[in-house]
Amino acid sequence: MMADLSQSLVYASYQGTHPQTDPRRLIKDREIGRIAEEFGISRIEAEIAALEAEIAPARYVRNMAALDCKDQIRLLKSRAAIIGLGGLGGYVAQTLARSGVGSLVLVDGDVFEQTNLNRQAFSTIRTLGENKAEAALEKIRKMNPSVNLEWEGVFLDKDNAEAILQGADLIMDCLGGLDNRVLLQQTARDLEIPLISAALAGFTGHVTVVFPGDQGLFPVIGREDDSSGEGVETDLGCPCPPVMLAASIQCSEAVKVLTRKGQALQNKLLAFDLLDNTFQVFDLS
Repeated sequence: MMADLSQSLVYASYQGTHPQTDPRRLIKDREIGRIAEEFGISRIEAEIAALEAEIAPARYVRNMAALDCKDQIRLLKSRAAIIGLGGLGGYVAQTLARSGVGSLVLVDGDVFEQTNLNRQAFSTIRTLGENKAEAALEKIRKMNPSVNLEWEGVFLDKDNAEAILQGADLIMDCLGGLDNRVLLQQTARDLEIPLISAALAGFTGHVTVVFPGDQGLFPVIGREDDSSGEGVETDLGCPCPPVMLAASIQCSEAVKVLTRKGQALQNKLLAFDLLDNTFQVFDLS
C-alpha cells in the first residue's frame, strides 16, 4: 500500500517553477484530498507521506524557504490547544492552521458581541451571538480542511482544565483579562506542556514562552488563583493592531517551539509599545 501511495503522490505532483521557492515537486490541495479518500487515510497522513517523498503540498510551499520538509512534518504531527478565541485566539487559530499545525483544540465559552467587531478575527455581523470556538471551527475548515479540529464551548475552569489540555504539545494562552491565567499556567506546568502567553492593554502588549519547570509569569501574577477581572485593557482599550502583532509573535514562538528552531522567549518577556515603537526583552529567570 505504501508503494502505491507513494506512486500516486508522484503521479499527482508537478514540478515547481520558481528556482528558489519551488525547487521540488508540488502537489495541489485537491489531489491531497483525492488521494486521502482513495487510500482511506486522513489528509494529514497524505500530506506527511508527500513530504516524506520530498513532495511539498502547494499550500505550504511558501513556508519552505524558512522550514524544510521535516519541520513541516513536525508541525503537521503537532496538537495545539488554544484557550480563548477572541482577539488573540482568533488570529492565533487561523495563523497556526495556515502554517499547517495538524490538530487544534479550540476552547471558549463566550459568544461574539458588537464590541468585538473592531479586533476579533472571526467576529462578523453574521457571527454575532455565536459561540466563538464554534464560529472559529467553521472558518478554519474553509482555510485548511486538513487540520483536525476539536472545540469546547466552555470556559476553562478547575474541573475541566486537565481533561481539555491533556495530550496537547503546546498551549496558547489567548485569555482576555486576568481570569484563569494562574490556573492555565499551573495546569500546563502539571501536565508538562509548554505554554505561550500574551496579554494586551491599549497599544502595549507582551509575549512569553513558559516551559515546564519555568517560573513564567508566576512572579508577576502570583501563584494564588485569586486574580480575576478585566485587567488594564479596561482602562487603556484594546485596538486591533497590537492584538494582531501579539498573536503573530505568539505564533512565531509556536512554530519555533514545535520545530525546535531558533531561540524561544523562554524565561524572557518581550514587551512592546506601538505608540512609541519600542520593543524590549526582559529577563524573567
